[in-house]
Amino acid sequence: MRFLPYILTGVFMTATALQTVYIHDTNVMLDAKDARIARLTENVNYWQASSIDNSNSATFQRERCDAFYDVVGDYIDVTNELKARAK
Repeated sequence: MRFLPYILTGVFMTATALQTVYIHDTNVMLDAKDARIARLTENVNYWQASSIDNSNSATFQRERCDAFYDVVGDYIDVTNELKARAK
């Protein structure tokens, strides 16, 4: 029974050391996760702003209109061709 306090002290010190290492490792992992989330958020914000800028750009709008008119023109051509075949 003389050694019981020494054994308990050793167990307590070992448990404290393990908890300290575990908490440190957890904090490192959380910091890395937070940094990754911050990078992803910045990336999303960049591409959102870029998309908004492109949508507001006159050149972008002109290209969209041209593409729309091309599709409508193709639709009219195909419709007229089908009507001609039906006669």
